[in-house]
Amino acid sequence: MLDCADCGTGEDGSTCQFIPVNETWRRWDHGVSVALDRVTFVGNAAEGPGASGGAVALTNGGARFSLVTFAGNRASAVGGALLLSRSHYAVATAELTLEGCDFSRNAIAADVYSTDSTGSGSDLFSESSAKLTMRNSTFRAAAASRATVFEVSAGGEVHWSPDSVVHCHAGHQLDVLAEVVPYPTTPLPDWDNALCKSDVGPCPTALESCWPPMLQQTVAYKCSACPPATYSLGAGALVGGAVHRISCLGDCPYGGDCSAGSDELKARSGFFGFIKSLHGHNDDDDVDDGKGDDGKMGNVVSGSGGGGGGDDVHGSIAAEQEVGFVACPRGYCCDDGEELCPWDATCAGHRTGLLCGQCSDDYSASLFGSGCVANNLCDAWRSVATLELAKALAYAALFYFVPSAGFASPFALVVFHMQVRCGSNHT
Repeated sequence: MLDCADCGTGEDGSTCQFIPVNETWRRWDHGVSVALDRVTFVGNAAEGPGASGGAVALTNGGARFSLVTFAGNRASAVGGALLLSRSHYAVATAELTLEGCDFSRNAIAADVYSTDSTGSGSDLFSESSAKLTMRNSTFRAAAASRATVFEVSAGGEVHWSPDSVVHCHAGHQLDVLAEVVPYPTTPLPDWDNALCKSDVGPCPTALESCWPPMLQQTVAYKCSACPPATYSLGAGALVGGAVHRISCLGDCPYGGDCSAGSDELKARSGFFGFIKSLHGHNDDDDVDDGKGDDGKMGNVVSGSGGGGGGDDVHGSIAAEQEVGFVACPRGYCCDDGEELCPWDATCAGHRTGLLCGQCSDDYSASLFGSGCVANNLCDAWRSVATLELAKALAYAALFYFVPSAGFASPFALVVFHMQVRCGSNHT
């Protein structure tokens, strides 16, 4: 389907129709469509060499998915959950609208079975030239995935509503790989000016310059972990077509271990971790403009503004939570061991609270030691007997080791005190 406008009058008096510049994405009228409402796809797999589309694969036609969930699906090649394939056709024309859909824990088999391979589109991979529309839909990248989350290859218009989101796992930056180029033929495959009708016949070749090129774009969103020796508690995201970046903090705090990168910040033995401050700001100099080193990236997806290619992929650096560490009393925090404790789980022995100074619910402080004992293991009479024995030993040590004050021994003073107390109670 083409929305045409007047190209003007040629030298021979003909009037040509052309596609306006702001409507240069290819569009089709579909005679066949499918709709899915409130359907869940969980744990499906497309396995084998080149197998793609773990849950659903579409080729041409129109599709509208509403409140559909894709969780834990996988494929061997591309499209862990959803695939819009060209198949054996020269051009794929599947037009897809997602409304209130949720994608999570989907994967490419390379993520699952290999340590040195990557894949494309763990949630969605598209080769379609038709429009893709996301409304109130969420794509969640798996924590250890090296595949792109959402990828369109040589596609058309991509529209994100303001409430549609691509979420990275904590400690992962959202990378945008994108390129917009003219479609190889102008304006459509197998199209020439002879197909453009004017009031006096076909448009002459001389008016071919009236036709603006149709566009196609390749865009991919991939989550990359903060490198070793850095950390971040934030998560990169795409919100309504705008990229929100995080800062990977390179100054590892004293008492912590950042060797794993990502959000895998650990506490060294005997240290307590806490949120220290917010790090980062919104500054135009630090805003990602979605462009690569060659300057060709950007201007590829549309947010709430409408047509694809009309909005910049700008984002902002969100304020980051910075972690600090402080030494805690001996035995209160994680001690030496083969594995370091996460920064926010440093308390040992059923302890909790600031500096691990409290016992967890249903636990009480041990009388001898720094540990906490379950309340059901505590007997009142044993506690009282132990306390009275300790008092008796203290009194005995006082009488034995403290010298006399000159006029009376410590024992005599205690006896006098008890006599006075008993006498006062009877008067």
